[in-house]
Amino acid sequence: MAPVRRGCHGRHGRVRLRSMTENRMTAGAVVVSMIFGIVVAILAVTGSEALSLVAIIGGAVVGLTWVVVGMTSASRRRGTQTRS
Repeated sequence: MAPVRRGCHGRHGRVRLRSMTENRMTAGAVVVSMIFGIVVAILAVTGSEALSLVAIIGGAVVGLTWVVVGMTSASRRRGTQTRS
C-alpha cells in the first residue's frame, strides 16, 4: 500500500505542506473567534447594555483576524512553499 501524503494539493500535482506559522495563525484566529462568542453569550445572558457595542467591535476584530489569515495563507501559496 502506498503511503498517504497529507497536505494541500497545489498546481501540477505537488503537495503543499502547511507551515507552523500558518497553523499558529489559524489556531489564533479560532481562539479569537471562540473568545468573542463566549463574551457575546455572557453579555446576552446577563442583559448587558454593552452587547451591541461589543458585537460590532468584536465582529470587526474577528473578521479582520480571518482576513489576515486568508491573505497570509494566499501569499504563501504563491511563494516558494511548494514541495514536490
